[in-house]
Amino acid sequence: THTHTHTRTPTLSESMRVVDVLHIVVTVGCVVGTRAVQWDPLSCPHSVFTAAGCTWKNDGLKDVAISLFFQVEMKQGETTAQFKCTDGDAVMCSRMWGNSGQSGAAGDCFFFLGAGRSLKCTGDAGINVIGAHKSELNATVVSPNAVAVATECPSSSGDCTYTNPSTTDDVWIATEFSATAAPGSKSESESDTTGAIVSVQCLAGQTPVCSWALNQTTGAAGGSCGFFVAAGAAVHCTTVGKLSSTTTHAQQLSGKILAGAASGTAGDSQDRDGQAECPIVTGEKATTMCDCGKSNAAATDIVVAVRAESIDDGFNSFHCFVDGANVCAFGTNENNRFNAGGCYFVVAAGDSYNCSMEWGATSIMSTTTIPLRSTLFPSRSAVGASSAGAVAPGVGRIESASDNLVQQTEEALSKFTRWAAFHHKEYDFEEFQARAINFQKFLLRFPGDDLPNGLADLSEAEFHQHYRTCGRSAGSRGQPAFKEGQLPIRKVVFDKASIARAGTSMNWTAKGAVTPVKDQARCGSCWSFST
Repeated sequence: THTHTHTRTPTLSESMRVVDVLHIVVTVGCVVGTRAVQWDPLSCPHSVFTAAGCTWKNDGLKDVAISLFFQVEMKQGETTAQFKCTDGDAVMCSRMWGNSGQSGAAGDCFFFLGAGRSLKCTGDAGINVIGAHKSELNATVVSPNAVAVATECPSSSGDCTYTNPSTTDDVWIATEFSATAAPGSKSESESDTTGAIVSVQCLAGQTPVCSWALNQTTGAAGGSCGFFVAAGAAVHCTTVGKLSSTTTHAQQLSGKILAGAASGTAGDSQDRDGQAECPIVTGEKATTMCDCGKSNAAATDIVVAVRAESIDDGFNSFHCFVDGANVCAFGTNENNRFNAGGCYFVVAAGDSYNCSMEWGATSIMSTTTIPLRSTLFPSRSAVGASSAGAVAPGVGRIESASDNLVQQTEEALSKFTRWAAFHHKEYDFEEFQARAINFQKFLLRFPGDDLPNGLADLSEAEFHQHYRTCGRSAGSRGQPAFKEGQLPIRKVVFDKASIARAGTSMNWTAKGAVTPVKDQARCGSCWSFST
């Protein structure tokens, strides 16, 4: 960004005002998502399941939130893989794959485990649990003496409604289901019920809180959902086709957790706080390759509910992270067009989350934000200095802006001045302030980069808009989207013979196929040469 109306260098007194602005970022950190929740490793489930399974007991005095991120990796000759994690009779997380072409498919579960309760997990060796994490809560969520009550909704077929009988306590619904693929032709649309689709969807009001669909002609598959139902409220579930089995339990919670109506319903990509929803809603047969992030600027926690489906028969996947923990994942592989799934996770007040969307083609059918009455998570400082510094295996440490911002403002300002001179940047004073803050955020994210490239003064939103091909096509409400058959990447399959001929390495620059690295500015075509 260049502005030619004012070219003077800010004075020292004006530079000190930049320090003041950076200090403001610290004092109102919740606006920019600077609070961080501590996620710790969970010893069960293990990365690879064994026949005996495993058990983890919450021996602490407080309830915990649990996030499991998993992927199926069947070996040659295997055609099925499954796993299940239970809290007593309630199935908190379950997945089943019955087709060898599904290797690489991924998913995630988010749920709560009360103090003193145990999580038991069993499964096949073909399941790879990439991330298993827990986060201690600052309040009792699960009612200590309550027993999970079996319900019959969702049902194996047709419509049903579950109404929370309590007027004082919300409940957590834990449901699992499975289906055998329907013979015949595959469905060509999510709404095509004459083909192979078997699906279940549950709505709390107008909010999709559970979504799952199978669209294949051989094999079986299964999934699970977990979500809140407010005291006295109802959830309506619709099953298309025939589910092989369903198991659902309502777990009583300690009081009222949900605060009110949701925002950002299906087809709506704007939340009521004015931020764009994340992930961006694309609608059926459209996708987006644009990563996104969102801060929870409210004083209370929020639930984020996402409904997604695969747009084609290739490998498609997206992932969302809170403080480094993968709390949302949906992935399919071969021959899974219009398979569907969803995510349901909590983001603490003042915290933020981000989603990586570039792995294939996934339609985002809805993204919904649901407010809670309070915050369930303690601040990082309340967790304690020893545990706050720990990093769970497989989780990159995400620094909160409050960790180092005050101590580094003088140094950062000096770096910014040198960086701006090196890259011939010219700003008026107001823009200097804004760019200095963006630069400071960049240094916190990439602390080892002593002299960043010329993009370090951009906000994350500016970078995505101008350099991630995120402004090239218009989708829902003018948001970026790519229609089916017009995706910016195409999948290429190499056989073993062609790979063997290629050798162990290839320098395409030396062969004259590509030029040396250059600044492509806003061309937006870096994906053309990615591998």
